[in-house]
Amino acid sequence: MKKSILTIATAAVLAGSLANVANACSYFSFEGIDGNEYIGRTNELPYETEEHFVIVPQGFEMRDSTTKHGFVGMRHGDTQMISSGLNEHGLSIESLGYWAGDYADVSIDESDATSLSVVSTLLGQAKTTDEAVAIINKLIVSYEDMKQFDGVKVAFHYAINDGQRSVVVEHEDGGKPMVYENTVKVMTNDPSFPQQLETAAAAIKMANARQGEDKAVFPGFDTESVGRFERLAAQNAAYNLDTNLKSNDARDNGVNRAWSMVNNAEIVPGTMYWEFLSPEPQMIAYSNVVDIADKAYYFRTYDNPMIRKVDLDDIDFSEVSYSATPIYNNVVNYVDVLAK
Repeated sequence: MKKSILTIATAAVLAGSLANVANACSYFSFEGIDGNEYIGRTNELPYETEEHFVIVPQGFEMRDSTTKHGFVGMRHGDTQMISSGLNEHGLSIESLGYWAGDYADVSIDESDATSLSVVSTLLGQAKTTDEAVAIINKLIVSYEDMKQFDGVKVAFHYAINDGQRSVVVEHEDGGKPMVYENTVKVMTNDPSFPQQLETAAAAIKMANARQGEDKAVFPGFDTESVGRFERLAAQNAAYNLDTNLKSNDARDNGVNRAWSMVNNAEIVPGTMYWEFLSPEPQMIAYSNVVDIADKAYYFRTYDNPMIRKVDLDDIDFSEVSYSATPIYNNVVNYVDVLAK
């Protein structure tokens, strides 16, 4: 019988160590002072999962669909799994572990898509969040193993954002897609999104209670799923555009703020473990930032702090060829500063 992270997490509750198990990834978005939508995410794992940066052209035949729209993103090995992506129309989708996910009880051949191919299907077929929601409501989605997890069953949920509408989609009750408006623009892992909203209410209230003369600081949040959700929700609330005093400098830059929030979610190696997957410590294997209006996709990796940028406006998706480039083990380049 395949191991399930949900089963492992339940056992960990009994052992009093759930915080060491129920951790995976974090997602947030916010509206910058320029009115544009910015997105950030972390991908937390104890090892590399063969991530490749892919460029997918229009008309590319995938296993479960043929793309109408080109996109870029992160593919894991030679699987159908795209964990992060942005398409040529500015539709962003990020896939995060959601152990309570429940898919249709049909084979891969009988389904329209699987837990691994949902993101590529939507990025290739939809221009907007509304279109993506309409498509996913009609898809029969089955479960598919991600081979890099070596038999551990991992389900997912999906953050979909086009700069106008932000939603979370979770499959439950035999594959029924539950679509939630992402009013706080944050997603982590379990429990369900509505439950996480409830737990974050106090953190949001604290951020909104700041007064002009306060020397307010936020207390430390833990690194398990709920704690990360509360932390990011509080950070977004603290940036409420109706009340936040603007600094009128680089702190207001949307990409800068997004990377600052990514940095705040960093895991120092050795401070967290997923022993059921690997004895190696957890890490942020890759993290990315998206500027939807500029159609810019940024990413960096645990072994290379250099931020790489891909401008989708520079790609002709009707002509470009499919490509998949490993994101790890690249030469690290630093900017030398010479004293005069």
